[in-house]
Amino acid sequence: MKPTIHTHPAADTTTAIAEAIRSVSARAREATITRQSLLLEDLALDSLDLVAVVVDIQDRFDVEIAPDEVANIRTVGDLAESLERHLRLAA
Repeated sequence: MKPTIHTHPAADTTTAIAEAIRSVSARAREATITRQSLLLEDLALDSLDLVAVVVDIQDRFDVEIAPDEVANIRTVGDLAESLERHLRLAA
């Protein structure tokens, strides 16, 4: 039998979001990304970068985040909470 590995969903979503951000932002590649990190100010994402991050996350987790929801996302934590909410609803 394989051992069951329990991971914290918030850690998984934050890690996935950080990976998506690093894939589109050169400045973010060297930054420490936390749930408190501001997407625009700290990680230098512009609106197109943010769309690319959201699309990556949607594809990776098979969820859909509405454009009006994206407009209110300011931090990595905001995006993670949105993703986690969608994952709970899909379960």
